[in-house]
Amino acid sequence: MAGRMSPLTPESAVVSSLMEEQGLASSTVPIMVCTFVTTVITAILVYIYYKGWHVEKAVSVSDREKLPAFTWQQWLSLAGLILMAFGVLVLSWNVGLTGFLIGTILVIVGGGNEKKSIAHIPWNVILMVMGVGMLMNVVSLSGGIDLMVSSMEAIMGPKNAAPIMAILAGVMSFFSSGLGVVFPTLVPICGSLATSIGADGVYLVTMVVIGGTIAGYTPISTTGALIMAGVAQQKDADTRFPQNKLFVELFAVSIINLLVLAIMAVLNVYSLIL
Repeated sequence: MAGRMSPLTPESAVVSSLMEEQGLASSTVPIMVCTFVTTVITAILVYIYYKGWHVEKAVSVSDREKLPAFTWQQWLSLAGLILMAFGVLVLSWNVGLTGFLIGTILVIVGGGNEKKSIAHIPWNVILMVMGVGMLMNVVSLSGGIDLMVSSMEAIMGPKNAAPIMAILAGVMSFFSSGLGVVFPTLVPICGSLATSIGADGVYLVTMVVIGGTIAGYTPISTTGALIMAGVAQQKDADTRFPQNKLFVELFAVSIINLLVLAIMAVLNVYSLIL
């Protein structure tokens, strides 16, 4: 999550274009740095909670299997990633179009087995996330977002705007995709909202991005749902990772992350970066 707003990501392209439409500085690098700092802090808390310094069994070097050499498909894929990074960062290519183009070329030349890839996609999780996104779109089209904005303007001020926006984005991310729902819904209102209450528009966008990112571990959001699906495929998953316990813990991590963000926003920590 720390590098989500890297210029190489689709999220960066979406947020940057939405900021440009409002006349805001559209560079997402400072937002990426803010996200990085937040995720480092939350990662430390999770590490301490789960006592990450303990391991089940130490593995000696001699017990490890020898890693196989790179295949030509892996070298080709690595070259494709380097080409995409160079094109996006240096030549200003569109990251989404470039990614699709390079991916298509890799499929055509046999860089991977697309049939196996498609078979391992957790379609039930994707359909669930799409369904939640559709419901959020219904809320938007029916005027729910406009009502929310007007309600927020009534209680927001220059000092409390950042934590309120962070919590709002996080709560929305509990139940929906950050990229598909939270960013397109909340980022476009940050400019006008900042003007009306005398706040910093870029700061509000940063709160939306971080809140929509670090609160997405709930099992009914994209990241959490994919974690649940991935864990279910592990050996002895029912005994090692009970689904009910994992469901609650993922929600707890999301809530703790959001509280950390709100506290940092109240303390105005991000202004040191932005």
